[in-house]
Amino acid sequence: MADDTPDWADDNPFASPPEASPFNDPSVAQAQGSSTMPEYDPFSNGGDASGGSAPAAAPAAPVSTEPTPDWATQDSSAVKGQHFGTKDEAVRAKDYEQAERQAQQDTTRQQGPKQGRPANWPPFPEKCVWPLKPCFHHDFRGELPAYGYSVAKHGYYVWCAYFFGLFWNFVCGCIALSAGIDNSSVLLGLAFAYLFIFGPMAYMCWFQSLYKAIMKDGSSNLTWGWFFFTYLFQWIFCCIMVIGVPSTGGVGWMTAIMVNKEDTGGGIVCFTAAIWWTLLTFYITYHMKWALKVFKMAGGSFEGAQKEAQQVAAAGAVAAAVAK
Repeated sequence: MADDTPDWADDNPFASPPEASPFNDPSVAQAQGSSTMPEYDPFSNGGDASGGSAPAAAPAAPVSTEPTPDWATQDSSAVKGQHFGTKDEAVRAKDYEQAERQAQQDTTRQQGPKQGRPANWPPFPEKCVWPLKPCFHHDFRGELPAYGYSVAKHGYYVWCAYFFGLFWNFVCGCIALSAGIDNSSVLLGLAFAYLFIFGPMAYMCWFQSLYKAIMKDGSSNLTWGWFFFTYLFQWIFCCIMVIGVPSTGGVGWMTAIMVNKEDTGGGIVCFTAAIWWTLLTFYITYHMKWALKVFKMAGGSFEGAQKEAQQVAAAGAVAAAVAK
């Protein structure tokens, strides 16, 4: 029996027949022989085996000469103000902008005292020249906590009533001078000094102290202590004005009675000043008790104020010693 086993099977039983390999095809061999593409070598400088230069970069895209549409150059702030879509979407966008604006105002109001407090009181017009310019800052709603808002606002009313009392005291002093009572010239001179000295001093000493103490949430016992000290001085001064001894510069009950004996009409006017000082004294007494309640509610104590005062005095002594 003739042996029909092919020759390739004797050499390697796992090899495929020569005709089965696609690389033995004559057309593939011809294509490989005619190919001129160099073999890529990643470790060569040029990127190919032959050491040639890198392939040329792709040509740049042609620049368009068409005009830019309007929507591409429109300001973003202008686009932000436009609302596209349905009516409900426009309403919601408007509500969102209002809420965002309110949030920014609240943030600015909270950061105002830290970043800067522009003067807005007295409320003189912007066209006024110095000295008719705002000197102090007020923002009761924005800077003061809820628990101290009312007492600070009433403190401002007390100062307004006090300043009006000093003004009316000066007017009644003029009436007393015209009536010719004893020491009327001294009365008028002191009334004039009280108006232009004690009026601004009261605002700067006790009212500003009260405002700053509440604005800082009662964190400074020394500020509270200074407020009560100056406020007590004003209460004593009002008590003296109620009595109305002419030599003290106050148009109170004694001065009104003396003027009434000389001039009935002038005496009636002076009695209004005595009544005003009496009511103001009671008002200050009530307000002082109210402020004391707020002071304790904020966690303050007079012992803490005394300690802070001692610390400030010690720091001042050390600074003076170093300066010498």
